[in-house]
Amino acid sequence: MARGSGTPAATGIQGEPVEAVESLTGDAVTTVPAAVGDAVTQSEAVRLRRWVVEHAAFDNVWRA
Repeated sequence: MARGSGTPAATGIQGEPVEAVESLTGDAVTTVPAAVGDAVTQSEAVRLRRWVVEHAAFDNVWRA
């Protein structure tokens, strides 16, 4: 196989400069944990809302 004729070259993908990779790595180090933290917080909020609604409904059944 000739140099540059592999799958990445055929699809137009070229190597990225080292600075760009380092910049993305630095951004990812802060962005990904922040996004995961937000998702966990939202998931916990939904879980708590469902718990409150479920227990309120249970209490209403027993009051009736």
